[in-house]
Amino acid sequence: VSGGRIGYNIERSAKIDRSLGIDRIRYSHFKVGRFWHSESTWQDCKGGHHILKTLKASQNTVSYLDGTLVLNHGNSASSVNVTKFHDTARNEAFKRLRDKHGEEYLRHLNSTK
Repeated sequence: VSGGRIGYNIERSAKIDRSLGIDRIRYSHFKVGRFWHSESTWQDCKGGHHILKTLKASQNTVSYLDGTLVLNHGNSASSVNVTKFHDTARNEAFKRLRDKHGEEYLRHLNSTK
């Protein structure tokens, strides 16, 4: 019985990721002037476009989701750290999106079938 429940939860989690669009992310890492930027973009099942940016701003490396500050990582600008910080921000942003909107988007995805 528990194996079936685990399978159900994994499938449900995959559907939530699909509805939020986070299973189809485009990622880029590039330099602007002297500083490195990382960017992830995706589209959810309702047609909304989302962008997560990690960049150097006011002496700190910060991450923004759709223009809203989600994390302040401190004052490192190294290419490796920007990538690492972006991965951390992406994981945190996706967790927040799943927690806040997962059920709503899953219902929307199921209603369009």
